[in-house]
Amino acid sequence: MAPASVQEFADMASEAFDLADKYRNPVMILADGMLGQMMEPVEFKEPLSDAEIEAKGKQHDSWCICPNEDGEGKHHHEINSLEIDPLVLEKHVNDLYKKYDVITQNEIRYEEFNVSDDNEILCVAWGTASRIVKSAINELKKDGKSVGLIRPINVWPYPYEAVAKAIGPKVKKVYVFELNKGQMLDDVKIAVNGKVPVDFWGKVGGIVFTPAEIQAKLEACFKE
Repeated sequence: MAPASVQEFADMASEAFDLADKYRNPVMILADGMLGQMMEPVEFKEPLSDAEIEAKGKQHDSWCICPNEDGEGKHHHEINSLEIDPLVLEKHVNDLYKKYDVITQNEIRYEEFNVSDDNEILCVAWGTASRIVKSAINELKKDGKSVGLIRPINVWPYPYEAVAKAIGPKVKKVYVFELNKGQMLDDVKIAVNGKVPVDFWGKVGGIVFTPAEIQAKLEACFKE
């Protein structure tokens, strides 16, 4: 999960627990130093009702250990990931991949910003970097230059199809902006699948690029 605002950061804190509980899978929130230090207004969601909490608890019945309990849905399950028998281990691994497929079907999240058939450049950025890219896109829009943005909200499962579909008929380049050395770059290249060139620019060490710097990079693309 990759928040781009303090509001998203706060929302994802509880969402991460629910997702980890639902899928029995680790969930990480990929926030950055800027989000960790900035102040923004936040509205906390209403807490779940007792009935909603009880409903969430029922999703455990298919796997959790229920010691000394009998009756429907109260099974004495074994939770173990160390299987010595190769056939049993193979089934366990295949079951894990079935779970990953379900996650991929249900948990792809992304935002489209200014995406249209008029785009000549498509940007991909997440977290704080995406906010800066949005500002640059708005400035370019004043000059009649069309740039779109795909912002992954969950970086896994990755929105490959969304990136591919956003490459409109006029797009001549996909530009990836990150506050790292390109951790998302390979995913973007997979999504683009060679349709257009993919470029990258990143900053590290706590240095954050400015909207003006992003705008200059994009303006250079229009002159190519």
